[in-house]
Amino acid sequence: MVLTSHSELGNTGKKIGFWLEEFAAPYYVFVDAGAEVTLASPSGGLPPLDPKSDESSSQTEATKRFKLDAKAQRMLGATVKLADIQNEAFDAVFYPGGHGPLWDLAEDRNSIALIKSTLKAGKPLALVCHAPGVLRHAKAADGSPMVRGKRITGFSDSEEEAAGLTEVVPFLVEDELKQLGGIYAKGPDWTPFVEADGNLITGQNPASPADAAHAELRMLIGNLENRSTEDVPQFYLVGGGIASLAAAAFLIRDGDVKGHNIEIIEESERGSLDASENATDGDSMRGGRMFESKYLCTTRRSRPRPNSACSAMGTVSTLPSSV
Repeated sequence: MVLTSHSELGNTGKKIGFWLEEFAAPYYVFVDAGAEVTLASPSGGLPPLDPKSDESSSQTEATKRFKLDAKAQRMLGATVKLADIQNEAFDAVFYPGGHGPLWDLAEDRNSIALIKSTLKAGKPLALVCHAPGVLRHAKAADGSPMVRGKRITGFSDSEEEAAGLTEVVPFLVEDELKQLGGIYAKGPDWTPFVEADGNLITGQNPASPADAAHAELRMLIGNLENRSTEDVPQFYLVGGGIASLAAAAFLIRDGDVKGHNIEIIEESERGSLDASENATDGDSMRGGRMFESKYLCTTRRSRPRPNSACSAMGTVSTLPSSV
């Protein structure tokens, strides 16, 4: 999930940031589904919260839950710098809104690169409220806007007018998306409305983040279910016997290989492995975890030796997702 680091509402002297409901609602949709969530922002650390979204009139079940969730609050206070985020490490990306993204994320080169790589890879990308505005500089390979010809929504001109900020924001989301060639649609002001076109999902306003997150989750699960066996990384442990079973249990317990297949290769077959394509003794694997020198681990997509006798541990989980 990518949040803004911008806190100033133009030259008004007022504070803005991300909108609490637009973060909290999708966060719990993903967490409750078992997804591993990473939070990022351009500056890292604690992103600014729009104070209006923290007023009593803006509270929802999700925001109330967040205020009692110490773990979620710690995560929010330590967001990863967006420059350190690699698309390959995630299965989906979600952008909460608030006015802040119009100033920083819309112009941030790391955000633009993440959007482009996510859409190009066919991974779900969801943006809600003002966040669809950050698509403005994302270009396809031919230089055309990536939103051209896409069904899309975002904070409407009438909603911005009702907020009294038409003349303050750097651009109007609805106008910008139309100018880029997007097929803009909207529902009644302040009511849930979501558009999905391919792997791009957009929500109109603060009432739409939960619906957008559910749409992204369904798309994500569908993508994972459609993966062929060859697309699912295979993890091999060399050592054999009780030692390898213990190593496999360690991997499963720590959740490093959720959704992947584990096979155990006997020590006698070790000589047939191509060292240039596999991790060597003591190498780290996924998240910097270290393994005792007895084991050799690999993420090759085919077995090291087609005719080798391996013991299949099977699939560990059905939802290896990161957002």
